[in-house]
Amino acid sequence: TLGLFKILREGGGASGGRQLAHPVDLATRMDSFTAILVCSPTDVANMVNKAPAVLELEPPFVLNQMITLKSLLPGTDIARMLELRPSMLLEQELGGILQPQLALLRTYLPGVAIEELVQEYPYILFEEIESGLKGFKELWPDDI
Repeated sequence: TLGLFKILREGGGASGGRQLAHPVDLATRMDSFTAILVCSPTDVANMVNKAPAVLELEPPFVLNQMITLKSLLPGTDIARMLELRPSMLLEQELGGILQPQLALLRTYLPGVAIEELVQEYPYILFEEIESGLKGFKELWPDDI
C-alpha cells in the first residue's frame, strides 16, 4: 500500500500523471473505503491501482454506490465485483445503467443465477448485450 501511495503521489503509474493528496490523506481515504466497501486495505489498493480516480471519490458517494449495488444485487459479493471492475464506482447514474442490463439478463436467461454471473463478470453490465442475448435465445429455446 505504501508503494501505491508513492506512485500516486509522484504522479506515475496508473494515475495518468495526476498528483493526488498527501500520503496521510490517501491513507485516511483508503481506510474509509475499506470500511465502506467491506474489504481489506490490499483490496482497496488493488482497486485504486486499476482505477486511480476511485480514490478521488468522496466517501458518501462511495457509500451511495454501495447501497445502489446492494439493493440491485442483494445476494452478490459486491467487494468481488469491485475488485474485478472498480471503475463502476465512478458511474454517476449507476442504478440507471444496471437496472436495464439486469432486466435484460433476467429476461433472456431465466433460471440463470444472474447475481453470481455478474459477480464474476461485472463488465457485462456495461456492455451492449441485448443482440447477443437474442441470438442466444434463438439457439436455446425455452423448452430445452
